[in-house]
Amino acid sequence: MRMKARSIVTAGAAAGLLACLGLAGCSYFAYLMAPEPAPKKVTAEFSDLKNTHVAIVIFTDDRTQYEYPYARLTLGSVIRGEMNEHLKGVTVTDPAKVCKYQDEHADWTSMGKAELAAALGVDYVLDITLVEYATREPGSIELFRGRITAQAALYRAGQSDSQGCAWRCDRLSVIYPKNNPIGVSADSDRQVRGAVEKEFADALVKKFYDHKEPVEE
Repeated sequence: MRMKARSIVTAGAAAGLLACLGLAGCSYFAYLMAPEPAPKKVTAEFSDLKNTHVAIVIFTDDRTQYEYPYARLTLGSVIRGEMNEHLKGVTVTDPAKVCKYQDEHADWTSMGKAELAAALGVDYVLDITLVEYATREPGSIELFRGRITAQAALYRAGQSDSQGCAWRCDRLSVIYPKNNPIGVSADSDRQVRGAVEKEFADALVKKFYDHKEPVEE
């Protein structure tokens, strides 16, 4: 009788375990089959750039300018590409022209944005101050991770800086690759620079048009 009772208990426990596993399996299967969450709609923070002429003006400190002398040109060009793709009816000045003006006018940083807009012949100046621009993992010369942090503001021509500031972002920061615990190895920083500049341009230009973003679970 004792052996029979033990068999009954064992059989009951096994049945309970199988039932739990079955429920877990069903839950996991239901999770796999559940539809992806619908992307959320994000409204533009400023959407009045249509039929306007914009110049992208990037400020870099001496250290960044020394280590990455073409950062203004390459980043400006990538941002221009994103604006041309997503902001219909917007004309963006060639970043090479803007860089040339900056190089030939050492006092450009002391100019008001209205004066700068007039000198460049545009309706708006998209002013970007690079707080951080780097391609290497801190403390390493072999591992690469792109990082860009910046302040950005959009100024209308013909108005004072305080009155003409149409949009501002005090901190915009991106990292590439984002989820790696450490940086990646590469022959040079060119690929990482291109990728992190694309990430930054994408995040920046999305401020100026309605778009959708995936919902983070």
